[in-house]
Amino acid sequence: MTETDVRSQTAAVIPAYQDEKHIGDIVSRTREQLDHVLVIDDGSTDQTAQRAREAGAEVIVHDQNRGKGEAIKTGLAHWFAAANPSGGGLYRQIAAKVKRSRPDYVTGWIDNSLMSSSWMPTVSIFPKRSIGL
Repeated sequence: MTETDVRSQTAAVIPAYQDEKHIGDIVSRTREQLDHVLVIDDGSTDQTAQRAREAGAEVIVHDQNRGKGEAIKTGLAHWFAAANPSGGGLYRQIAAKVKRSRPDYVTGWIDNSLMSSSWMPTVSIFPKRSIGL
């Protein structure tokens, strides 16, 4: 995988709460490395969402503070849906498993460069639970 592939095929999900002073710089520095930056404004009452948008991030706003884990889950669910706009297949199954398990923390990797016609998604739930797909 080339550096260009990594840049265009990797997304950053950044949870943020009351971070108007720093989020613009964080987004700008992240966009220097990646094309896709998503900020989840977790119920901020300041200008966090606006500053993130101004710096070039896509932004989703929670109507109230739900915590970092919920913000990360929102971001992952968004990218799963964006990766498969029809809403079907394995992406929907992954999102459903993540929602059902109600994890404290989620990290995921989907890599379709390993095999030409199939790929192996992995979603790990931390700190105490892990689900394999």
